[in-house]
Amino acid sequence: MTTYKIRAAKRQFSLSCAMRCAALVVLCAVTACSNSSHPPGGGGDMSGGVVSTDMAGQPTVKDACLMVDTARQAARLTCSGVTQSYPLIVYDAADCARQQRAADAGYVTLDAAELPKCLAAIQAASCTTLALGELPECVALYVPLSAIGAGCLDARDCKSGSTCHNSMCPGTCEKLAGVSEPCGVGCAPPLVCDTNTICQQPAMQGMSCATFACVAGQYCDFNGGNPICRALKPAGSLCQTGTGECQAPLVCVSSMCALPPKLGESCASARCEFGLACDDATKKCVVWRDDNGVCHGEFECSPDFICTTPGGGNGTCVKWLDAGATCDPAVYRCRMPTVCSSGTCKMTSSCT
Repeated sequence: MTTYKIRAAKRQFSLSCAMRCAALVVLCAVTACSNSSHPPGGGGDMSGGVVSTDMAGQPTVKDACLMVDTARQAARLTCSGVTQSYPLIVYDAADCARQQRAADAGYVTLDAAELPKCLAAIQAASCTTLALGELPECVALYVPLSAIGAGCLDARDCKSGSTCHNSMCPGTCEKLAGVSEPCGVGCAPPLVCDTNTICQQPAMQGMSCATFACVAGQYCDFNGGNPICRALKPAGSLCQTGTGECQAPLVCVSSMCALPPKLGESCASARCEFGLACDDATKKCVVWRDDNGVCHGEFECSPDFICTTPGGGNGTCVKWLDAGATCDPAVYRCRMPTVCSSGTCKMTSSCT
């Protein structure tokens, strides 16, 4: 067995194990273990295997967030999708702590019954589904309490039809714009913002997409003058690289819609399948590299790492730095949304 296959097998095992462990912790916290020897509000953390609970014996918002993060981090081991995109939403400890503060402020609450459903959905979802954004089962975890005009820390705190404006500094829930209204803080789904910053219905098949996006399942065909919305193409159809005209999870490989290249296959004309990266030197699909792995470009490292020399030549995959870590302003290593300021990775706002 090759080194790459061994590493891939380890990632697959880690994914399964992490998912099962997270699910067991959740089921324990939500059901019988709420009556265990750990008192409500016991203050344990994930590393010790103790889940913090509220006075009703339910997991706290912070710990629920961390459980979902554990499952998503495990999913990253096989679904990095890091060659041309950064698809998986992963909330780190700082974000989860912020979400707990939102709950403490009365902006949001947790529906603990949705937690096992969310973890099960992450485990069952394909890499392509995970890449499309937050799963509905996980969105349902958070029950927004803030109405329009009320306080919020992010969009999860605001009731339907609104979003959090200036979310990093406790913000205010503001109404999403309707049809023909200025986009403002955003358009109410499924509306899209056109080039004149006015909310419009997305363009349907056969309609012009010169000024706003096509409806789901369509792509904007720029060939032949006026851009037109057309149906996404199935496997075997002719295509152009970079146009996004193939049905997911297909990509344009050598001018034809096909499944993405697999481990060891050429990625000269298309991105590799999720979980693999395109080696800049060989143009072959490889398993992404971890700590101290040799890299030739920024997209060869795991999403938790960055290549120290993305401009060319051999580099090393090094871990992103989190808030509070010492940093060099000349080297881009602070994990977003932190920035390197006065030698320390800091949030862009004091409201973290």
